Amino acid sequence: MVWGITGKRPEEELKDSPTSETNTTPIQPSSFDADTYVNQALTQYELNNYQGAINNFSQAIQLKPDYAEAYIVRGLARYALGDNPGAINDYTQAIQLKPDYAEAYTNRGVAHYALGYKPGALKDYTQAIQLKPDYAEAYTNRGNARYELGDKPGALKDYNHAIQLKPDSAEAYIIRGSALAELGDMQGAINDYTQAIQLKPDYAEAYTNRGFARSELGDMQGAINDHTQAIQLKPDYAEAYIGRGNARAALGDMQGALNDYTQAIQLKPDYARAYANRGAVRSALGDMQGAINDYTQAIQLKPDYAEAYIIRGSVRVALGDMQGRSQIINKRLIYTWSKGKEGTTRLSWSCSKNFSPRSLQISLNGFLDEIAIASHAI
Repeated sequence: MVWGITGKRPEEELKDSPTSETNTTPIQPSSFDADTYVNQALTQYELNNYQGAINNFSQAIQLKPDYAEAYIVRGLARYALGDNPGAINDYTQAIQLKPDYAEAYTNRGVAHYALGYKPGALKDYTQAIQLKPDYAEAYTNRGNARYELGDKPGALKDYNHAIQLKPDSAEAYIIRGSALAELGDMQGAINDYTQAIQLKPDYAEAYTNRGFARSELGDMQGAINDHTQAIQLKPDYAEAYIGRGNARAALGDMQGALNDYTQAIQLKPDYARAYANRGAVRSALGDMQGAINDYTQAIQLKPDYAEAYIIRGSVRVALGDMQGRSQIINKRLIYTWSKGKEGTTRLSWSCSKNFSPRSLQISLNGFLDEIAIASHAI
């Protein structure tokens, strides 16, 4: 298991503590000292009993108020429960007790980042790097903060540095590959995902990310192969089914795409993008009402989903869902699949230049209503 904040397991945060081994034997409270409470807390943390861990760390801190490491790991438990302000307080206390504690700065940066305070996170990561120049995780985290703040060259520089420090980190290649993909360097992203796979052959996310990048370069069969491999490694991976469905749709295998999107929905019922994609396939297969139902479900799950409003409106136009003024429309909707920000798909529609003219006496009112809603959602 990778500890995503510092790269360390909680007990490793206690390297400066007199006792660092976890004791799994229950001890009577009367015999507890600070280290015993910490050991009991670590056991509970490993069992994902975060509140129990917090309680025991608090007992340790009461007995030993200058126990910086106990504050750090209690902060980890609070972070795991979503209590980022509480985690920040613990990390800050650890820093006050031990100003050269690089991990405390990195952990506090992660909590700041989770709260959306990117400048504070950047400052903490930088301080951690100054204290510990070979801290690969701090470079990766600072790269994330720089990327979100718009400093993409700085972010890539940090990712490169992290990989130089820790060249066997599959996760570092995944992160840099994702940044390259968002910057449009799909081949560079593929290279990084491939390196991650070589380092960690069972890394399902690396296969799926590479699949999305291959789709962007038009290698749909390669994308299908990658997503299929990801599914074999991780059968409950909804995003892999979405990616394979996208590639199958692009190759004209609408039934295969429909099956994949349906599987993604079964695995992740609140996946708005999966409903939208399945709606597109259903419309391509002529099931307009089924498409409308899927877009409606996507909108219910994600009320600000502008694309779903727009395309649902276009399908209603095709169905002749109308009230009010009528006019003649001579066009056909063409759906195209392209990678979206979330690594799934976006849908667009356009008029075909080559089609058999067909006149439909319909109203645009329903479509314009959807456009109006979408304009507020954007």
